[in-house]
Amino acid sequence: MMELLKIEFLKIKHYTVFRAFMIIFAVLLPLVLFSISLIKFPGFPSQSQILGFPNIWSNLTYIAGWVNLLPGILVVALVCNEITFKTQKQNVIDGLSRLDVILSKFYVLLGLSIAITLYIFVLGLVFGAIYSRGGSVFSGIDNVLFFFIQTLGILSLALLLGVLIRISSLSILAYIFIFFFLGIIIEESAGEVIAQWMPTNMLADLTPFPLYDDINAMQRMADPTMEVIKDINPWIRVLICAFYTGGFIVLSFFTMKNRDL
Repeated sequence: MMELLKIEFLKIKHYTVFRAFMIIFAVLLPLVLFSISLIKFPGFPSQSQILGFPNIWSNLTYIAGWVNLLPGILVVALVCNEITFKTQKQNVIDGLSRLDVILSKFYVLLGLSIAITLYIFVLGLVFGAIYSRGGSVFSGIDNVLFFFIQTLGILSLALLLGVLIRISSLSILAYIFIFFFLGIIIEESAGEVIAQWMPTNMLADLTPFPLYDDINAMQRMADPTMEVIKDINPWIRVLICAFYTGGFIVLSFFTMKNRDL
C-alpha cells in the first residue's frame, strides 16, 4: 500500500492544478464561515446558533458538501491526464498489475477523503470554540463521519467517470451534469421518492440542509396534499452509500481491466 501511495504522490506533488484546487478548497470554507459570522439572516438562527456547538457540525458539513465537488473535478482531471499521457500504461510496463493501478487510485481517494475530513473536523472545532455559548462539543459529531462517506463516494464516482470517458473535458462535463442536472430530470420524470435513491442524491443527503425538516413541516402545513417523502435512517443511508462507493471502484477496475491502457 505504501509503495503504491509513494508512486501516486510522485505523480501529483508537482501537479499545479492539484495544489491550486486544494488551496481553493482550504481557503473557501473558512471564508464562507467567516462571511456567515458577519451577516445577520432575518428569520434564521443567530451566528452562535449556526456556528457554535453542536450545530456547527451539521451546518459545516452541509456547506462543505457543496465545496466537495472541487476535489471530484480534480480526481477526474488526474485520471484523464494519466490515460492521455499513457502514465498508467507505463506503470504496467514497469511491473504493476492493473489491480495495483486501480488500488493505487483508491488509496489516493481514501487518503484525500481522510485529509479533507480531518480539515473539516479541525475547522469545526475552531469556529465552534469561537462562537459557542454552551453546548456539547461532540453532539452531532456523527455528521463528520457522514461527510467522510460522502467525500469518498463523490471521489469514487469521479474516478469511474474518468476511467469510462477518458477525456478530461467531457468527463468534467458529465460529472457536473450528473450532480446538478440528472437528479432534477429524474425527479421531474419519476418523482422525488424514486429520485432520492440515486447515488448522487443519496450521497448529497448524507449532509442535508440543516433546516430541511422545518421547511418541509411549514410547507406541509400550507399544503396538506404535498407528497411526503419517507426519511431514510442515516445509518442505512451510510450503508447504501458504501455499497455505491464499492460499486464505483469495482466498475472502475473492470473497465480498466478490459480496456487498452
